[in-house]
Amino acid sequence: MNRVGYHATHETQASKMVFLDSVDCRQSTELTSHFSYAFKDAIETASGEGMLVSLSSASVPYSFYNVRAGINDLLHYNGTLSIAVPPGNYSANQLAKKVVSLFAGETPSITATATYDKVTQKFTFTSPAPLTFHFEEDKINSIKNELGFVGFSGTASVLPVSGLSNVSTSVADLNGSVHAIYVRTNLATKSVMESQTGGVSDILAKIDINTDPGGVITLDPNQVSHESLIHTAGIKHIEIRITDERNRLLDLNGLHSQLAIRFRFVDTKVSPALAEIDPRHRINPKDVPDLKQQEQPKPPKKKKG
Repeated sequence: MNRVGYHATHETQASKMVFLDSVDCRQSTELTSHFSYAFKDAIETASGEGMLVSLSSASVPYSFYNVRAGINDLLHYNGTLSIAVPPGNYSANQLAKKVVSLFAGETPSITATATYDKVTQKFTFTSPAPLTFHFEEDKINSIKNELGFVGFSGTASVLPVSGLSNVSTSVADLNGSVHAIYVRTNLATKSVMESQTGGVSDILAKIDINTDPGGVITLDPNQVSHESLIHTAGIKHIEIRITDERNRLLDLNGLHSQLAIRFRFVDTKVSPALAEIDPRHRINPKDVPDLKQQEQPKPPKKKKG
């Protein structure tokens, strides 16, 4: 099968930079992390060109929480019961106090203690009455990662006296639901894959969290190293989704983000010399609609006689 290549360093028309502020875009859901924008003039490739896209820079407010409703807010206990931790950004000690106060507010009231050890980064729980935490796989929206039961599936009995069974099985991961943020688009690319789906992904870029809650997470142009080839001749509309690593939209709590998206145009025609060196670079005009018009006309047949 013939392949279409391109010269990554041979730019044709000048690159285009699109600056998007979500406040100017159409909101696709009630969350400001999902928005779209329609361009007045389409971004188009010329004949024999390919289009590369990359996220050049970004500013995303760190206004989402480490405990999120419907995602990681439930602590299941004593069979079918559960307490719901209100959404918010909790420190380890704040989370321990909140869990204890929620148990105290149950009917009947449950007396429990929860402490956090900064050295081991683990929680210890105690209770004078029988108390069993449930972390089975069917217990959805569990806060188990944040409480230090990462990867654990089963029950954990809280004993009246402190012991090993009272201590969380792993280090508490207070940012267990968001380790990084991902910018996803509707652009047709096939050069990005992810482990969650095992196939082609709509991820444009991953942005590391480089600030504390309340700050602004940024992506600097110097950090950008990947460009994706777009499999379309023109772009009129772009849709953006800002998610966690499990493809769940982030709730920015009403705040807006700013993105700079770069479109670069490159030559998709491979030099004859390179094609002779490596046959994989030979271009079949049938693979590229724009190249069909560039086929050389066949010489006229000679007349007999």
